Amino acid sequence: ADLGQGIQIGQVVIRPFVDVSETYDSNIYRTDESAMEDNYFDGLIGLDGNYSSVDVNLSALGFLGTRKYSDEADLDFNYGGDVVKLRYGARERIVVEASQSFRRVTDIDRYGSAATVSGVSPDSALDVSSSSRHDVNQAALSVGRNLTDKVELDLGYRFDDVNYDRDDIVDINSHYGQAENAYKFTDKAAAFATLKYGRQEGTGDNASADYTAGRLGLKTVQTDKLSFKGGAGVQQFNPEVGEDKTAF
Repeated sequence: ADLGQGIQIGQVVIRPFVDVSETYDSNIYRTDESAMEDNYFDGLIGLDGNYSSVDVNLSALGFLGTRKYSDEADLDFNYGGDVVKLRYGARERIVVEASQSFRRVTDIDRYGSAATVSGVSPDSALDVSSSSRHDVNQAALSVGRNLTDKVELDLGYRFDDVNYDRDDIVDINSHYGQAENAYKFTDKAAAFATLKYGRQEGTGDNASADYTAGRLGLKTVQTDKLSFKGGAGVQQFNPEVGEDKTAF
């Protein structure tokens, strides 16, 4: 439940929200044999705020949640975090976007995609779907400008850090840089090319690697709230020990 359009105070909009659910899980330990079933309650409360002016848009999201199992109390956990995003300027001159996020995750990362900014592809986010508790710290910065009425350029940097509460799972931090150039062939459609380089560092053996990627695609803007972006490319993951791994 939420308050719809929220509470407006001048140029600030505040929207509290609550999400509760009861779920039946036929295999709570996610095993291949001797599956055990249970019910669990999920409760989440949060606050979403936004400030807008001519050149500035600032949004902040904070949330806290808990999961309680009916029988297997050892699986209970709490979670929470924040996502803060700032956008300044206009593409006709220059637009700067920045984001910061901390999230404690034990199951589905509900707000992982909310921490992305323009010019930095969301596929730079690390594995945040593990059932083991981990803390995710992320920060990103991007700069974009319309070079002409048809040519767009976006440059971005992203930092990701994931720390698990178990010693047998590798903690990872990574740095990614990305450049994307787009050419508009209609008012609502454009072709784009993306290049990315990243460096990943982790605990344990064979945990450091370089990452490169290139992609070509199309993007369209139908309305203020509806857009489409799709492409295809190649990426290469090069660990310091072992063979290179290339994917399409």
